[in-house]
Amino acid sequence: LNYLFGLKLDPRYNGFNRDEYNYSPDLTLTEFVSESNFRDQDAIETSMNLGYDFEHDRIQFNALISDGSHPSEVDRDRYLGTDLSTIFKSELEATDNEQSNWEVGGNYEHSFANSSRLQFLLISNEEIRNSTRERFTTTNNTRDKNQYLQSNRRTRERIAQAVYNWGITDGHDLRFGLERAQTILDTELYLGSSSQSGIASPSYGNLPPVLSSSNPGSTVEEMRYEGFTVHNWTLNDKMTLESTLLYELSTIEQTGTAKRSRDFGFLRPKVDYRYDLNSSVQLRATVER
Repeated sequence: LNYLFGLKLDPRYNGFNRDEYNYSPDLTLTEFVSESNFRDQDAIETSMNLGYDFEHDRIQFNALISDGSHPSEVDRDRYLGTDLSTIFKSELEATDNEQSNWEVGGNYEHSFANSSRLQFLLISNEEIRNSTRERFTTTNNTRDKNQYLQSNRRTRERIAQAVYNWGITDGHDLRFGLERAQTILDTELYLGSSSQSGIASPSYGNLPPVLSSSNPGSTVEEMRYEGFTVHNWTLNDKMTLESTLLYELSTIEQTGTAKRSRDFGFLRPKVDYRYDLNSSVQLRATVER
């Protein structure tokens, strides 16, 4: 029985100030911008790996989960005129970021009496990258929202693979494999602006929506199937030759704001030659499509 547990905490606090001076072509100072920016983030990740070895079999299970959600804020003051004594505009941008992901996986391996091996692999994961930014005008100690931007992104992946390794003769090994993979990307974009005409909506931060730039929901999904054969040939103590023939078949489909679908088929051969001059120097030549 083999087991491994891990916990990682990564403080990523970041803060800085920036001053910007703008000049006209005759080098007259016309604008000064003072900006403070900070990010208050602590990323945490936990993982585990469990494995058990039998006489001819091996089972492993892996899991990981992490979260790096955090707020960030930008304060910006803009001064105009040659004396730069009057604040022309003050803005505050407050952003709430949601960042998380998880992954689980497992594999099973069986060794036969003739030294060949059969392996099965399963993986499932999800990653979320969402952010909501609200921009306010803060001149004269008031807070008036003038822009709302919400961007949501979720990626999911599910993979299943089966591989059979077979030692044909001394110096010759074959590997056959099949893989099925599903990848799904969900996206949303909501943009609201006080400069737009229309009816304010709660989905757009209680501002009129900018419909030409918004995306209430779109999904892109890829279904991929892959079959491959790999031949390893040990020519002598210094030379090896690996030949690979792989065929990939996939369909990519988009639904939501737009609907379209495309099919793809690829034949991908590869030859890899390696020559060991000595224990620390190796020459390699690859031909691949």
